[in-house]
Amino acid sequence: MNSTRQRRRYLVHLRYQLPQAGAALAANLLVMLFMAVLMSWLYLLFYQGNLVGSHNRLFPLYLAGAALVVMLLSTLWSLRRSRAVAGMMGKIFLLLTDASRGVFPRQPLVFRQSDHFRDLAQPLNACFVRMKRQQASQEETLEVLQGLQEALQRDELNQEIIDATLAEAIELLQRE
Repeated sequence: MNSTRQRRRYLVHLRYQLPQAGAALAANLLVMLFMAVLMSWLYLLFYQGNLVGSHNRLFPLYLAGAALVVMLLSTLWSLRRSRAVAGMMGKIFLLLTDASRGVFPRQPLVFRQSDHFRDLAQPLNACFVRMKRQQASQEETLEVLQGLQEALQRDELNQEIIDATLAEAIELLQRE
């Protein structure tokens, strides 16, 4: 087990996560506004100024406190959920950027259990394996063709050797 513990980052992709959290906050604010209007309407309708106790004066403060707690918890929940997508997409972006330059991961790609779309790891790993094989095949073919070119420059080959070498190069390129 890995003894070094990494600090968890909740903000891994600001352009995705902040609008996600903003949408959750806006939805919560609309619900809270609706609740506040409904509660004030109920007080006006049923009590009509006949309130005796002072505990009702603290009700707006309780409501505001509850609203702040709900907003804070929903923001944290939204950031945690969006991290499961944004973190995975960031990892895929880095791997594909490296793969486009011919640098493939040494170990198979594995996502966290909490990541959404973690089933993408299997097809991506299969794609990387295939790309590695194709790269190796191209390198072998290049070596064969360079050897053929050098031999042709020295005029050391006959037609049968040239045909055999070209057939070998074609076979290497067609290999899966």
